[in-house]
Amino acid sequence: MSITTIAINTCGKKNGGKTSFCVFFTSADVSGAEIIKAVPTGDTALYLEAIHLYCAEAIAVTIGEGQDGTGTSVKAAIIGPLVMAKSVSAVGVTPATQFDHHFKSPVKLTDALDLTIDGAAGTISGIAEGFSM
Repeated sequence: MSITTIAINTCGKKNGGKTSFCVFFTSADVSGAEIIKAVPTGDTALYLEAIHLYCAEAIAVTIGEGQDGTGTSVKAAIIGPLVMAKSVSAVGVTPATQFDHHFKSPVKLTDALDLTIDGAAGTISGIAEGFSM
């Protein structure tokens, strides 16, 4: 239940006061509603534009907004549960299963709720892209 996030430098403020974000994240166990991106101080909401997930083992994950009252699952799902199956190539190598989605229009998260991920034990990595305002 420990997620590591790395903010990837983006262009900062855009027209209309939007602050873009791009966050790389990885975890060996995403159970417990881990926060991918918190709402920055001074902004009211996050807008998700794209999500990319990569894993090399069978895992089901949910991308959502906020944490429930106990902090053990997402408050509301945006995508999921998404079942990612383990696959093995003909030469015995386990390639990463991937899920890439770009929304046609940004998905606005509920005001003051962070972007979260919840799932099971199993290593997963990803990139979340969007903006806050």
